[in-house]
Amino acid sequence: MSSGPHLPPTSGPACALPSGETPSYDSAALVFLAGVKAQVYIKPTCPYCVQVVDILADLKVNLEVYDVSDEPELRQKVSQSVGGFPTVPMIFIKKKFIGGCDDLISQLQEPEKLRALIAV
Repeated sequence: MSSGPHLPPTSGPACALPSGETPSYDSAALVFLAGVKAQVYIKPTCPYCVQVVDILADLKVNLEVYDVSDEPELRQKVSQSVGGFPTVPMIFIKKKFIGGCDDLISQLQEPEKLRALIAV
């Protein structure tokens, strides 16, 4: 099992896609995410994982980051719990599976859909 949340070191421009593009989203429209609990399962060497951590930190999400680089059993367990999602990052907001990097960016561009998705 994971020894707890670990934030990976970040470098480069915040929220820059590995392709060099910058995702667009309206931080003001996403204020409802501030303080919301989220878990992200990552590999610190993955640029998409670093991007997700940067985005969620920028939105002031209460973030728990789990490095699964050396924990294949944890990665497999989490992956299987969401239907075999094959890659990292694996993002959960309020214990609801959001998906990966592209899924998060897509959700951030449609705040009302995201709000509905994570509503309790």
